[in-house]
Amino acid sequence: MLLSLTVLFIWILSDSFSFATQISVCNLVCSQEDIYGHLTSVIQNTDILDDAIVQRLIYYASKDMRDDNILREIRMLAGEVLVSLAAHDFNCMMYEVQSNFRILELPNEFVVLALAELATSYVSQSIPFMMMTLLTMQTMLRLAEEERMKGAFCITLEKFSRAIYKYVNHWRDFPYPRLDANRLSDKIFRLFRYIMDKWAATTLPTQISAIIKAHGPTVSLLLHREDLCEYALGQVPWLLKQYKDKEIDFHITQSLRQILTAAVLYDVSLPKALRKTIFINLLHQVCRVLDPPVKENEIEASDCFLILAHSSPADLIEFFDEQMRSNNEATRMGILTLLRLAISAEEPKLRDHITSIEKTAKVVMGNLSIKVRNSALLLIQTMCEKCYIEAQEGWPLIDYIFSQFAMSNKNLVRRGYHFECCPVASSVDSTGF
Repeated sequence: MLLSLTVLFIWILSDSFSFATQISVCNLVCSQEDIYGHLTSVIQNTDILDDAIVQRLIYYASKDMRDDNILREIRMLAGEVLVSLAAHDFNCMMYEVQSNFRILELPNEFVVLALAELATSYVSQSIPFMMMTLLTMQTMLRLAEEERMKGAFCITLEKFSRAIYKYVNHWRDFPYPRLDANRLSDKIFRLFRYIMDKWAATTLPTQISAIIKAHGPTVSLLLHREDLCEYALGQVPWLLKQYKDKEIDFHITQSLRQILTAAVLYDVSLPKALRKTIFINLLHQVCRVLDPPVKENEIEASDCFLILAHSSPADLIEFFDEQMRSNNEATRMGILTLLRLAISAEEPKLRDHITSIEKTAKVVMGNLSIKVRNSALLLIQTMCEKCYIEAQEGWPLIDYIFSQFAMSNKNLVRRGYHFECCPVASSVDSTGF
């Protein structure tokens, strides 16, 4: 096998590189791992490959990928080579993978992962094959017992859902007559329902992580179906209950953001109780104190709040006002920062709630925490800059700026706070009142 791969590798190089380059590269190649590593690069950077080479590489890569006696790392590399060959002959590559993906037979893990990667890298070409693939996969889930196999199916569900979601929303960009996307989403629904019913109760961290990553793309896809909306939204509480481990919290928030984005796209209204639960969980992600902090999760949660500021501004402001009265420093700072972010993003629907935002901001005027007062000043500065101050409710906020400025002048030990007041005071435009 190693000799055959080496010969093929030299054959490819002979069409693209000088003899000296061939010799120097071949001196580096001493194992299957080296060969596959170099092959991926060569295949991706070569515009045209001889058909005979492509056919032989597909054969060898597929064989190694499915060989349980070969190191896992090499099988992964073989899978990467196989998927990269789809750029040169997609139909032949898909035929090879599908021939090892048969009804009522548990496939090799790497065959499943190859299908998932094809759906990611070659969305347009993969869609016509998905109906048969999904039908076949339905017969396989109950045969999966090992954790890795279940994880591979979850990854495939995630990637297929993303691909179909893209097709549903951009089908005009695809170079063939429109397909019935509902038939595809029917199959996704059945796979997802089986996984949530049979696998989601597991306590294995890696399996839970794979389900979480598939959850957002799958629920997002199902939301385009009015008859599946209720079921899809009914799965969101399970996702929120997984918040507990900072290692996977980012993926939970990422899935939630995908669901909220799809809900806006398809004009799906979230039930009030579910909205409240989402508000509470997301605010906790923004306000909790971790060492070290997980910034990417905070950013993702903030993006979720921006989506909610667009879809449910009145409920969100009401929730913020309620939470601001808890007198918790971290909560108040988080809400003031989120309000500032939403105003800076110039979400049009927030302008209908300027008075409510002003009332919420005034809740902290008596707070003695320097951190909270700084956050309040920064929010008021943004409100002034974006014309979010109205005469009736706004004057107390302006008065707050100058009272804090005067207070900081009396105690210059708090220099950071004093300097914070200066740019805020300078941002006030009295002509707006």
